[in-house]
Amino acid sequence: MHYMKRCLILLVLCAMTSVAVAEPDEPRREPQRTVAKSDAVDALHSFQDDPLNGLPAAQIFTKYVKEDGEYHISMTERLVPWMVNRQVPQRTKAILLSAFVAGNFQAQLDDESKLDDTAAGLRYTVEVYEKLKQEDPTLMVAELDELVSAKEKGNLDSAIDRMTGDDGGDE
Repeated sequence: MHYMKRCLILLVLCAMTSVAVAEPDEPRREPQRTVAKSDAVDALHSFQDDPLNGLPAAQIFTKYVKEDGEYHISMTERLVPWMVNRQVPQRTKAILLSAFVAGNFQAQLDDESKLDDTAAGLRYTVEVYEKLKQEDPTLMVAELDELVSAKEKGNLDSAIDRMTGDDGGDE
């Protein structure tokens, strides 16, 4: 069941990033069939350099994570609550979900563990959310605002542990 949710959310992310970056009069091109790890890592770093404008890069590394099968990223509504929040704009949803995947993927690359690291995904999501809030101070995602507040108090890891519950590790 969790595997199916993970696949569904990754498919939604790929579709959202495709829609978010396509120009209205730009013809759709057939997607590349496979992504090399080096291209995925380059795209990850590109996204990390400028996450608010990094959706084209996110398409590449999320496709790699989805297709490769070597890296594991768990996603549930509890971990990515903004995805079901109708008040959050589609572009913002795509950026935040890309940030979650990027943080988790980067942690797996750093540790060479290939084990789900939702805490790293959420830490990076909080960082990107703070940048989004600078761009749009009216943006509100209650769960992420709570994590930002916990970060300011030096309790981010504890808040993430409470948020992740049983979803914080590899499944």
